[in-house]
Amino acid sequence: MRIVTYTGKQQANFYIQNKGDNAGRPLRAPIRNCFAVFSDDEFLFQKVQVLFIARYFERFIHGSVIPTIRLNDVKDVIEQNYVRQDEKAMKQLDALEQIDKVILISQQKIKTLKEYKTALAYELTKRKA
Repeated sequence: MRIVTYTGKQQANFYIQNKGDNAGRPLRAPIRNCFAVFSDDEFLFQKVQVLFIARYFERFIHGSVIPTIRLNDVKDVIEQNYVRQDEKAMKQLDALEQIDKVILISQQKIKTLKEYKTALAYELTKRKA
């Protein structure tokens, strides 16, 4: 596992937000303030997500105006609190990945439905010339 500050040029396995109220949150796509994570572990994203949900990163977030987490603190949290890797845990991590996929599909459906709703509203309000 290698974690570096995102410069806008790396294509990493996933990213970790380093500023804001959600510092420590794993991301599939990069944002301006994030770390890039490179790893061979196929479930590392889910493991970091577990640590984020369990609030392991919170005590390392500092700053009163813009909450920030340091790169070394992120590395330490991931290395010291590594999620177990027995058979049951692997099934649970796979389930987390499947849940993420269902959520993404649902979000896409909601977006499409909102666009359809807007199109219908515009069509209903068209004035005949």
